[in-house]
Formats: sequence, structure tokens, C-alpha cells
Amino acid sequence: MSNTHQRRPQALTTGTTSATPRPVIALDAWEAAISLQEEQVESINVWKSHCEQKPLPLKSEDEQATVISRPGTPLRTLKKENTLRSSRPGTPAGNLPPNKGRHSLHPANPISTPQQFHDWFALIDRSMQHSQEAHFRSHLSRLNEHLDECNTLAHKLDQVDGQVLQMRDAWQGVEDGGRSLQEASEQLLKEKDRLVNVTDSISARLAYFQELERATRILNHPGENLVLQPDFLIMVERVDICLEYLQNHRDYREADIYILRFQQCLIRAMSLVKIFFATSVRSLAADIERQLGEKTISAMSVTHLLYAKFDAMGTQMFPLLGELERRTVAYPSDLGSLLEECQTTYLAARKSLLTPRVMSEIKGLDPANSELIELTRTGCGYLRQLCGDEFVLYRRFFNSGEDKLYRYLETLCDFLYDDLRPRILHEQRINILCEVCTVLQALMVLGNDISASGSTSDEEDVNESVVPPTPGEEPESNGLQKLQIGQLLQMILQDAQTRLVFKAQSIIQSEIRLHIPTEKDLRYPEILIEYRQAMSQKHKQEPRESDDDLEDTQSTEVGQTWYPSVQKTAWMMQLLQQFVKPVIYRDIAQEAVSFCRESLEVAAQRIATKDERFGPIDSKLFLIRHFIVLKDLTDRIKLSLGDSQEEDAHRGTESFFGASLFRPSALLGSFAYLGVPKLLSGTDTPLNIDQELKTVCERLISLCVSKATLPVKSFVERSSAYLDAFSANQTTEKRDLLSQEFATPKQALETNQEFKLVCEREVRFWVSRVRLYLDDERMVAALFSPLQHQIVEEYALFRGLLAGRYGPELLREAFTEHGLLTALRQWDEAAS
Repeated sequence: MSNTHQRRPQALTTGTTSATPRPVIALDAWEAAISLQEEQVESINVWKSHCEQKPLPLKSEDEQATVISRPGTPLRTLKKENTLRSSRPGTPAGNLPPNKGRHSLHPANPISTPQQFHDWFALIDRSMQHSQEAHFRSHLSRLNEHLDECNTLAHKLDQVDGQVLQMRDAWQGVEDGGRSLQEASEQLLKEKDRLVNVTDSISARLAYFQELERATRILNHPGENLVLQPDFLIMVERVDICLEYLQNHRDYREADIYILRFQQCLIRAMSLVKIFFATSVRSLAADIERQLGEKTISAMSVTHLLYAKFDAMGTQMFPLLGELERRTVAYPSDLGSLLEECQTTYLAARKSLLTPRVMSEIKGLDPANSELIELTRTGCGYLRQLCGDEFVLYRRFFNSGEDKLYRYLETLCDFLYDDLRPRILHEQRINILCEVCTVLQALMVLGNDISASGSTSDEEDVNESVVPPTPGEEPESNGLQKLQIGQLLQMILQDAQTRLVFKAQSIIQSEIRLHIPTEKDLRYPEILIEYRQAMSQKHKQEPRESDDDLEDTQSTEVGQTWYPSVQKTAWMMQLLQQFVKPVIYRDIAQEAVSFCRESLEVAAQRIATKDERFGPIDSKLFLIRHFIVLKDLTDRIKLSLGDSQEEDAHRGTESFFGASLFRPSALLGSFAYLGVPKLLSGTDTPLNIDQELKTVCERLISLCVSKATLPVKSFVERSSAYLDAFSANQTTEKRDLLSQEFATPKQALETNQEFKLVCEREVRFWVSRVRLYLDDERMVAALFSPLQHQIVEEYALFRGLLAGRYGPELLREAFTEHGLLTALRQWDEAAS
């Protein structure tokens, strides 16, 4: 406000500050030189309009005197005097003064001289000038009045400013005092809250120490049923919490002493649980054993006694034993022995009650005279059900102690194993052993499914009674999830598998390695021809079957055309695949395939010696057929192969069958895919069927090529030998070669015609034989393609000799490369 007061405009002054006259400025120039704001311009316009309003005319001399506050002009005085002086006689003035009623401009005495007239005229002139400037003086007087009022208002505002400043100072003092009071109050409240928190914290910490007295008072309460009271478990939980809290705050005064006392209370409480449980179990077992000794008791009553009463006890004991198990995990050294004693007491009571019953059931199965498969199915099925019931009942009490439980169940199973194991180890029939393995595996899978799904009502009750873990709390690692029935049946299954492996090795040695072929076994290709005829007759007589049934039927019947050692190998490998571990199965399969290959080579030698003409081709096709069977067999049963290896082998076979033309070297390389998988040709196995198959295919193709090109090959060899014997010039060589009896043009033409007849006969026979043994157009095409190229290469030597040594007439009679390939394809189609 002081700044506002300083900026207020000062009062106008009419005095002259300097004797020097100021230059007169025109109104327009003054307005142009000064720039006014919009509010200032509006204010001037308001004053201008207000000043232009003329006052109302005076109605009377009294009103004029009342209204006009400024002094009158000389003219007005003169008029007033003239009104008082009348030319006509009026009413006597009475006692009026001499000048009363005369206008001020009227001369007091009559004008008699010019000087008086001039004085009077000057007076009139000054009066007129004064009357003309009356409105300026009136405006100036009003401005002065307003200025006085503004100065008065400014003075009052200064006074108000001072009062406001005083009020503000007073308010500031009150504000500062209130703020100080508020800060002091807040500090007091904070101090109060701190003290309250300290008090609550001390009370909360003292509560853990004070709980010891309450726990001791409850544990000193007499009575055997103390553990069944509702306050008992609450007290145990509080003791556990206090113990954990003090262990985390060992810096508190006397914390170690209280930890020791709380541990004593916890051990004492868990000991009461153990004593109550052991006493109850022994009492119940004695009562049940006494009732089972009665002769008139029924089977339903026995089941009720053995399971229903224990089940009812489990409902009562499970919360107490659960508390013991949970605290044993935290304090194994202090409480582990108590839990083990509870579990041992329970299992001992169950074993004493069930042993007579199990022995009676096993004797009822007559292990010495019953069939092995039926004994295995019935006995193991009974044990599976018994172990399942015991597992469910055990979970009604405990959720730990898996090792003790399985040892107890194994003792129950030993009563059957003692009779079943000798029967399995002396069994000579391999199919019976396989059936036993099948039964055991089925029972193991069925037992796992039942335990995992909880389909039995007893197990569903157990699952409902198990207390779920608290959210955020990890489940116990030793909790019982489901019964692993496989652990109980694994021993007898291993015995059966061991006996099955020994028996399989015996069969491999006697029926595969030492197999002696008979004349019936070596009837190739008669066996294949008879099979083709029988299948053709069967398809004509029987209605058409579905594709799947037809494929299965053909697969079964084709196996009848295999060599006996191959049949036995396939049967053995398929039989052992489901019952033997992969590592053992791999060794047995390699051994069987190796011995089978040796037996096939022996049989092939016998077949080759039966007929001089057809025997060599039949023996090689015999080997190729059965090598491919071994390859397909190992692919089907996945003989220890990974997916990538099988995929590579399959892709290689498809690319081989899909090819149309092959060079001889490419053919031999591609035949690597026609053998057994890579595992059997690697460094980790003695087998090398891939190489054997390639060698046999090469010999088969070479045999047909040598027979088909024998005329031209002999002609070229004799001519080359004759030409190599001379070192003369070419003309002499040519004249001397054509003059020879074996190389005359006529003889060359006859050789070409003989080649055509022999090649057609051999190719047709070879193709028909390959189709008979392999029965696969892709395989026939894969073998026929390199055969064509080798025949063309051999004949190309003969044609080159004709082109170099004989005339064009004889060359026109020979085959071109394209013509020979076309002829070979025609002979192939004719043979099919």
C-alpha cells in the first residue's frame, strides 16, 4: 500500500514556479503529443459531456443568489441597481441605504465628463469580458473542488493503509503464534504415538514370553485325553510360533533360556501325542485280534474289523499326527524318534493282524498245482488290492514314512513271491514267460492309474481328509502322493524278464545259429511261385477286404515265404521288444540278426549249387530279399534308433526308389539305404548288412551283364588281344584284323545278331526273376537302371571297334545307344 500511495498523483498547483513565460501550445497539438489510454480517454469524454451541460436559467433573484455561489459580475450588479432605480416614481424606499437597490455597474453619479464615461465604459467592458469567461472559471472551481475531494480521499486512504498494515501485523503475529502452537501440538501427538507404539511393541514381545506360563499350565493338566482337547493343538501352535520368534531374536534378554523351555514344552506335547497314539493302536489291535479269534466271524466282519475301526481312529488321529510330522521336519533331531516310533507301532500292529490272513489267502491259491499265468494274475491282483487298501489306510494316519511303508508292503508280498519265484525260474515255455510279464506290467499300470486318479472311495476319503497346505507354503517333499505298485511287483517282473532273456538266447543259439536247412527250406523260387498262385486263387474266391485288413493279411502270409531263421528272428525280436529293457534288447537283437545273416549265407550257397544256370541268380536274389526283410524288420521295431537316424534312412530309401537312372558307382552308393539302419552298420556293432547288400546287388547285376554281353565282349577281347600283339601301322593292322577268321565282317555281323538274341533272353529272364523275389516295382526299377547302363557301356566298346575298323555299312547294322536303351525297356515290359 505504501507503493500505491507513492504512485498517487499529487495535487495540482496554480502557482508559477518560474518567471519565464511558457510557450502556448494549441489544443490539437497537445492532444496529438500526448498518448492516452482507453480508460483515460473515456474519463475525459465523461468530464467533457458533463461540462457542456448548461445550468438552468434563474427564476428569481433569491434563487440566483442561492444557486450561484461565485461572485456576480459588474453587469449583474448594475442591472440590480437599475431595477432598484426606476424612472418612474415608485414606492418610497423608506430607510434603505443610499446605494441599496442600485446595480453595481450604474454610476453613482451622473456622467458629466468624458473621463467618467470612459471609466464607466471600461467598467462595462471588463464586466462583459468577465461574463464571457464565467464558464471557464466555473469549470476551474469545480476542478479545484474535485481535487480537494481527491486529496481528502487520498488522505483517508493513507489512514486506511496504515490501519490495514497494523491489522496485517496483528494477523501475522496471531498466525505465527498459532503455527507455533500447532507444531507443539503435533510434536506432542508424535511423542504420544511413539510412546503408544513402544508400549504396544513391548506388550507384543512380552506376549511371546508370557505364553510359556499358559503352555506349562495346560501341559500340567491331568488326564490321558489331554491331546483331544481343543486347546491342546492351539497351545502347540502358539508354542511353535513363540519358539520360532525367539530363535529369530536371540539378542533378547534370557531368549536362550526361554527357547530351551519352549522346546521342552513342544517335546512334552509331542510325547503325549505319541503315548496316546501308541496306546490307542495297541489297544485296538488287541481288541481286533481277540475278535478275529472267534470261529463264527464272517468275511464281512473281518473286513470291518481290519479297516473300518482303524479308519475311524485315523479320522481322530490324523490332525495330531499331522502336527507331529510337520514339526519333525523342523526339528528332526528332537522329534524324529517320536514319529518313527508311531509309524513302527502302527505297522507292527497291522502286520500282526494281516499276516495270518495273507498266508491263508496264498494257500487258497494252491501255488504248487495251479497254472503259472493264473497264479500270477490272481496272486498279484490280490496283493495289488491289499497293498492299495493298506496304502489308503496308512494315509489316514500319516503323510510321511514312505520307506517304512514299502518295506512293510514288501513283507506282505514275500508270502506270494516265495512260491511264485521258483515257478518262474524253472519255466521252459517262452510264451508263458511273456504272458507272465504281460500280466505283471498290466497290474503295475492299473495300480498306478488307480492310485493316481483316486477312483476308490477309500482313497477319495483320504484325499478329502488331508489338510491342504497353507497358501504360499511349499508342500512337504516326503509327502505320500500315490502308491507305486511297480516297486512291489518289480522284483518278480525282473525274475520273469531274466528268465525270458536266457530262454531267448537259448532259442537264438538252437534255432537260428545252429539251424540246419532242409530241402523244403531251400525250395526257392518254388516257394514264391506257390505263394503267388495261392494268393491269386484266394483273391478270386474270397470277397474284397478292407485295405487295413488286407495289409495285415498280406503281411502275415508273406512271412510264410521267409527263410525259417528269418521267421524265428522276426518272431523273437517282436516278442522281446515289450518285455526286455532297451539295452538288453539291443544286444539280443544284434546277436539274432548276426546269426540270421550267417544262416542266410549258408542257405544261399546251397541254393547256388542246386542248378548251374539259375542257381547263382536265385542265391543272390534270395539274399537280397531277406536282407531287405531284416532291414524292414529293424525299421518297424525301432532297433535302438533315434528319430533323426530313422528319418535319414527313410529319406535315403525314398530317394533311391524314386530315381530313374543310375550310374553303376551311384547305384552301389545308394544301396547303403537298403540295408538295416545305421546303428547296425556302425562301429559299435559287428553287423554290416549294408555292405553285404551292396556286394550282393553288384554281383547280381554283374552276372546278368556278363551273360547278356558275352558275344560282343568275347569278340572285343579277341580283337583287342590281336591288335595289341602287333606294332605295325594302322593300315596293316586293319587289313590283318579283317583278314582273321574270327574278325571278318560277316563274323562281326553274326556277333551283333547273336548279342541281340542273348541279351533279350537274359534280360527277360533276369527281370522276371527279380520281380518274383522282390515283388516291388521300385526295387526292380532301381536294379534295372544300372543294368541298362552297364550293358550299354559294354556294347559301346563293340560299336567303337566297328566304327574304327569296319565300314559304315556294318556300323548301320549295330545298335545306337538310344536304340539299345529302347530295346532293353521293351524287353523289360515284355518280361513283366
